[in-house]
This record gives sequence, C-alpha cells and structure tokens, in this order.
Amino acid sequence: MPARRAQGAPRNMSDEELRFVADRGGFLGVTMFPPFLRRDIHANVMDCEEAIDDTINAVGEDCVGIGTNFTQGSDDLVLERSAFVLAQSQAQGRLC
Repeated sequence: MPARRAQGAPRNMSDEELRFVADRGGFLGVTMFPPFLRRDIHANVMDCEEAIDDTINAVGEDCVGIGTNFTQGSDDLVLERSAFVLAQSQAQGRLC
C-alpha cells in the first residue's frame, strides 16, 4: 500500500500506519493497481516507483516489497516485461 500522503486512495495507509506494521516485523507490499496510485487511472511505472520510494522513505527498505496483483492470470510476456522494467529501475539506482 502506498503512503496516503502521496496517493489519495482511502485504502492506502498513513505513514503512522506503515510504521506500525514495520515496527512489529510486518511486510508492506506496495501495490501497482492504478486507482491506488497518485495519478489514478493515468498512472504508469514511474508512479509505481514513486509509491515504492515514498513507502521506503517512511519505513526503510527492509520491510517493503512490490505487490503485483495485476499480474494474476497474465501471460509470461507481462511478467517478463514487469521484471525487466523493475530491473532497469534498480540498475539505474531508482530502486533498492
């Protein structure tokens, strides 16, 4: 879940809620579902990256992952493309 201050969806967590989970050893999966990102249905991979960075800034990198629910039922090409984009972002120092 992205931090609520950057994205306006009501299901998103506040920084305080994120820290509550992290402080107790929980794991936070940042969604890539466009309606939960800052630009809503106009979101792209950069908006996902922003949500990940925002969450890492709130709680640190050790308990943050990527929740790619949108890939359920997708073919291998979608999964390979997602992995490629994320690997590029990481190689360019934009993700941990």
